[in-house]
Amino acid sequence: MLLSFALIVLGLAALAQGGDSLIDGATGLARRVGVSPLVIGLTVVAFGTSAPELTAGLLSARRGQAELAFGNAVGSNTFNLLGVLGLAAVLHPIAFDARFFRVDLPLNLVVALLPLVFLATGGRLSRPVGGLMVAAWAGWTAWLVAEELGAV
Repeated sequence: MLLSFALIVLGLAALAQGGDSLIDGATGLARRVGVSPLVIGLTVVAFGTSAPELTAGLLSARRGQAELAFGNAVGSNTFNLLGVLGLAAVLHPIAFDARFFRVDLPLNLVVALLPLVFLATGGRLSRPVGGLMVAAWAGWTAWLVAEELGAV
């Protein structure tokens, strides 16, 4: 039991350090090429902070515990929206750009409801639907970066 506890502590420390390194490096690179903090947050920081959930989800699915992967994703997003964003607003009010209400919020609401539509139609997320969801994420990320760099 002591070994398990030590491995958990070591894993959390490595996770924190790795997340910091990933976010610091990617954020520095993005700023050097002129990408806004909003796009950095929607892409680089989002990926960096979601990497542990991705790992947990992949391991859960591989072990036949898909409900754990789904619960992890939903729980993490719920906590991020209510806990993290709420606490940040308590510490310092958050102002949102008009673009957020025009583009990002509606798109994210649709994306958040999309898995529920697939689940309601068959009670499961199939491989093709999962592939479609990953492709949609990659396309949205590419579009954000291209728009930010003036290519769109």
